[in-house]
Amino acid sequence: MKRIGFATQYFTLWDISEEYKHYYGAEKFDFEWRVDYLYLQNLSKDEEQAKIKAARFGVTNLTPDLKLYGRSVSFYTTGEKGTDRPDWEFPSNIHRWGVGDIRKLGDIRKLVDGTDDKEASEGERKALWCLYLKKEIVFEGENRVRPEWARPIVYARRRMIELGMLVHYKREWVSPKYRDSLIERERKQALIDSLQGGYLHNDKERISTELQEIDSRSFDGDYGEFYIITYQSRDNKLYKYLGGSPPVLDEERFTTVKGTVKHTEYRGEKQTQLQRISVIR
Repeated sequence: MKRIGFATQYFTLWDISEEYKHYYGAEKFDFEWRVDYLYLQNLSKDEEQAKIKAARFGVTNLTPDLKLYGRSVSFYTTGEKGTDRPDWEFPSNIHRWGVGDIRKLGDIRKLVDGTDDKEASEGERKALWCLYLKKEIVFEGENRVRPEWARPIVYARRRMIELGMLVHYKREWVSPKYRDSLIERERKQALIDSLQGGYLHNDKERISTELQEIDSRSFDGDYGEFYIITYQSRDNKLYKYLGGSPPVLDEERFTTVKGTVKHTEYRGEKQTQLQRISVIR
């Protein structure tokens, strides 16, 4: 397409290409949009004479573009970039092991000497996780970015399912390790719900009972690590310990202990804590 430009004194004739994809660097898929500008000749210092001459060269838009000036040959990048990668191609610059066909990543390959290339396999599996976790950005974030990741993420999930890296549990795809932790958490909660809770014994009473630890949590407090321990008694009662020095009890069997009862409430629910617990050998 030919257009009229202007360079200091003369109105000029330029040939402008259609917008096209320019592939850059070593990447065979990634491109940026460009437009080429080619200076042809001066037309005239007079705008009307320049328009008459330009019409003879086939120019249809005779309004001069005053931005058309400079070198005889140049290009303009629109600033928009894109990719022609196949959906199954791993996007660049996400993970150093993420290269090539997503459908083949994560396999343990046999080397020439018969050994397994486990490092490459583990690296590629990490790359699949790295890509798959981008779903929160692409599909769930308020400011969605990198839409070119959308289809590769789907391929990554499919490949991770094939490799057993993702399993379906309660309408979600999770790692086997996380699924097992959910099952264990649910098992513990079901056990806790089955026990007799509320206020047990008399407040401040010193009691002796057999306990088994069924759940333990800890976090950093103002004075060091703080523990919340849940116990089950042999007669199926529920006790709690809150503090920085919990007794060490066997999780596989019941242990006889002495402790002081303290009645408390947590979120409106009555519970019995044991304080100053000592193990009876």
